[in-house]
Amino acid sequence: MNAVNLPPRASIDWLRYTVSPQLGPARALPAYEVFQPSERTLTPLAFYDRVQALAVGRCDWHSQRPEMRLLVTLTGAECARCMLAGVRPGRRAALRHRGCCRAGDTA
Repeated sequence: MNAVNLPPRASIDWLRYTVSPQLGPARALPAYEVFQPSERTLTPLAFYDRVQALAVGRCDWHSQRPEMRLLVTLTGAECARCMLAGVRPGRRAALRHRGCCRAGDTA
């Protein structure tokens, strides 16, 4: 408890998850404007050879190693931008809308 006896708040400070590379960056995130491709220049993360910048976040993947899966990353500041835009990253319904979850999966 803090000084005024309120329960502590939880927040998402960073969000990173993987999906099948067959989905591609366009289907790895919910269909919101903040997840549209961006022309920002990014360098792929270590061990990945491709990257797609998004208005909010990024997708990294390896073109020859599908077992690495497509990695979606949102920083804390990007998660905050999503919240301001009305997006709730990880909301099961939004992910299911884009075909990322199978029946029985949890997001």
